[in-house]
Amino acid sequence: MREVAGNALRVLLGVALGLALAELGARAWLEWLPQPENGTYLRDARIGYRLRPQPARGDTVGNPYYVNALGFRDHDHAISKPVGIRRVLGIGDSFVAGEVRLGDNFLRVAERSWNKASPPPAERNGNGTASGRLTSPPDSVEVILMGLGGYGPQQYLGTLRSVGLASDPDLVLLCFYTGNDVTGISTRHEVRRGELYSTSSSSRRLDILRRSHLFAWLEKRLFFRLRRERVRDRRATETAGTPAEMSTEVPTTPAPLTRLYLEVLRNRLHFYAASPPVPIERLWTEAEGYLDAFNRTCRESAVPWALVIIPDEFQVDPAVREEAIRRLGAREDDLDLDAPSRRLARWASDAQIPILDLLPLFREERARLGPLYIPSDTHWNEAGNHLAGEALARFADSLPGWRPRRAGDPVTHEADRMEGATP
Repeated sequence: MREVAGNALRVLLGVALGLALAELGARAWLEWLPQPENGTYLRDARIGYRLRPQPARGDTVGNPYYVNALGFRDHDHAISKPVGIRRVLGIGDSFVAGEVRLGDNFLRVAERSWNKASPPPAERNGNGTASGRLTSPPDSVEVILMGLGGYGPQQYLGTLRSVGLASDPDLVLLCFYTGNDVTGISTRHEVRRGELYSTSSSSRRLDILRRSHLFAWLEKRLFFRLRRERVRDRRATETAGTPAEMSTEVPTTPAPLTRLYLEVLRNRLHFYAASPPVPIERLWTEAEGYLDAFNRTCRESAVPWALVIIPDEFQVDPAVREEAIRRLGAREDDLDLDAPSRRLARWASDAQIPILDLLPLFREERARLGPLYIPSDTHWNEAGNHLAGEALARFADSLPGWRPRRAGDPVTHEADRMEGATP
C-alpha cells in the first residue's frame, strides 16, 4: 500500500513538474522571446490593441479585406478633412468592423443614404485597391470606421481620445452592443506574438485559468478551430444551391443553434435577468463611468455625438429565443429583455445625449425580412446591416444642425423629429 502511494505521489510530482515546465515554455514563447513583425494585432498603449495595417486581400470567405494605417478595417482617410466634407466617426466593436462585406456594413449603408450614392466598386467587387473608395465630392458625408472585435466601453473611450478626435469629426456615433458591452468589461485582452489573447473573465474559474499562459495558448488553439468550423459552415450556407434552386420567399425560421452559440447565450442570461445579480450592477456602473468620460471628452472638444444601441439577437428573434430558452432550461418570465435599453435611455436622457435604440425596429421588421443575424454568430447579416444603416441615416438627419445638404434638397432650417430618438 505504501509503495502504491509512493508511486502515485511520484506520478503527481512528475505531472506537476511537466506542467510547470510547459508553463515556463509558454511564457518564454509568448512573452520573453522577440515578437514577430507580421502578426495580425499590434499592442496599443491607449486602446489596448488594434490591427496591423495591411493591403487588400481576400478574407476567410473570399471577400475583399484590408486594414488602414490606423489599424481598423476601413480604407485610409486624409488626415486633414477636405473642405465641404462632413465626417461621421463610427466607434464600436465587431459590428462596426463588420462581419459582412465592407460595402454592406451598416455605416456604409448610412453613408450612401446621406450621399444618395451607389456602393463604391472597390468595396463591392474587391478589385484589390488599398484605398477601396472613390473621392468624396463636396457637400458629402464621409464615414470613418473605428471598430474592432472585442472592443468595449474602455476601448471606445481610448479610441476616441487617441485617434478619433484627430480625424476632426462633425458627428461621433458610439455603437453600444447590449450583448456583451457591459458583461465584457471584465474580460481583458492582450497581444502576444501578434495574436489576441483573453487574459481575464467574469467567471472566477476561467479568470484563474487564464492567468496561465499555457492555458491561454490552448484556449486560443481551440478558438481558431471553432472559428474555422464556423467559416466552413457559413461558406456551405452561402454557396448551397444554384440561383434556379434558391427560393424568393422570406425565411421565417433561423438555422438550429450551435452548442457554442448556446454557451454564449447561457453566459448572457444573468445579464437579462429581471433581478440582475450584484456583479452585473457593478459592471453597469463601470460602463456608465466610461460613457460619462466619453461624453466629457466630446463636450470638451465641442464635438456632437449620439448613442446607438445595437440589440442582441436573443432580444430580437423570438424563434432564437424560444429555442435557446428551451435548450438551456431557462424561463422567459425570469427575464427582462428591455432592461438594457431602458437603462441606457435613462443615462442618455440625464446626459442630454441623442439616442437611437434599434431594438423596436428590429423586432418589428423581423417578421417581414426574416432572420436579421448570421446564424449562430451574434452579428447582423446583410439584411440586418441594411435595416440598421437606413434607420441610422434617418436618425442622424433628424439631429439639429447636422443634416447634410444634398444636391437638389430645398434649403430648410427645420430639424425633423424622429420617433423613438431621445434628445
